[in-house]
Amino acid sequence: MALVPAPDKITADATKPLDETRLELAFWESIKNDKNPELFQAYLNRYPNGVFADIATINLQQQKTAALESATVEKPNDRLELSDPASLHEVRERLYELNFDPGPFDGPMSTAAHQAVREFEQANKLASTGEVTQGLLRRLRDISGLKPWGAIVYSEASNKWGMAWSQDTRKAAVASARTSCGDPSQCPTEISFFGTECGVFTHSGSNWAILARANIQKAKDDALSGCRKRGKTCRIVASVCADGAERFSTTN
Repeated sequence: MALVPAPDKITADATKPLDETRLELAFWESIKNDKNPELFQAYLNRYPNGVFADIATINLQQQKTAALESATVEKPNDRLELSDPASLHEVRERLYELNFDPGPFDGPMSTAAHQAVREFEQANKLASTGEVTQGLLRRLRDISGLKPWGAIVYSEASNKWGMAWSQDTRKAAVASARTSCGDPSQCPTEISFFGTECGVFTHSGSNWAILARANIQKAKDDALSGCRKRGKTCRIVASVCADGAERFSTTN
């Protein structure tokens, strides 16, 4: 069964040379004034010996210390449980944009939503309660959005796929990837990644794998390994980093 590729503009862009120095500078300019330590860690993951590595390390440590101090200082109403639909919706949207998966954004808080809260609390060295409180929402608001975002999506039923990069939000990246898939309602399987993380889609006649890792080579190796567990002729169909680097796709 032949794969149906994303639009031609993706395959055309994949052939353009990329200036790594220009990409590093552009990435640094996009995060240098940000207050999110995850972005400085993403920069160091890709450019451990980069021009701005020392500054990034200092900023990372300062922001981690400040975030930890802020998280441990309780403020009035922090323990107030949220119940209004607008606040519950905002909590789930903000969790989603921080790469936690809370399930549906509307309606009662689901098991997935409470689990996403616990994962956020654990990642930020908070007591793991799963409770949706004013304090949780405050901390979610204090953390800047992660960007840029990339995404790869796939439909096993139709064998269509799509990918996107350099988006301001996770939601925008997934929507763009699904549009490039041919129909926003298709391609339910998704992988999202931010900063300098990279995603790879591999496929064979009997198996496939889509995953994201901190760098492109690790993503390629792990995706091929995962695909080959049941398919011996796996190949890389598409790859891209969140910032647009390492774009590749094939229709062969």
